[in-house]
Amino acid sequence: MQRVEEWCCENSIEKIIVTGDLNTRDKRFGANHTENHEYLNELLLHMNLVNDRAIPTRENNTLDITLANEDACENILKHKVVKVLPTLNRDHNPTTIKI
Repeated sequence: MQRVEEWCCENSIEKIIVTGDLNTRDKRFGANHTENHEYLNELLLHMNLVNDRAIPTRENNTLDITLANEDACENILKHKVVKVLPTLNRDHNPTTIKI
């Protein structure tokens, strides 16, 4: 995580989007979450949550997270959680971003 934070600081004029299965139930990411992970504090000073906290990506949890810095947020037109297609054979709902 420290490398990501350092990279964000060093490249603050770039548009940065980070997306993936963070597998954390931090209360800042999901409306039903109760955990508070301090290791995310520094990162979240530089990145904004793009997800809608009320829309889960796996069962009742928002584990698949999209973060973006201010410059990138301005260019994100839409973020969507897609219902799992049976052919994907996945237990997480994929997310899409329109830029």
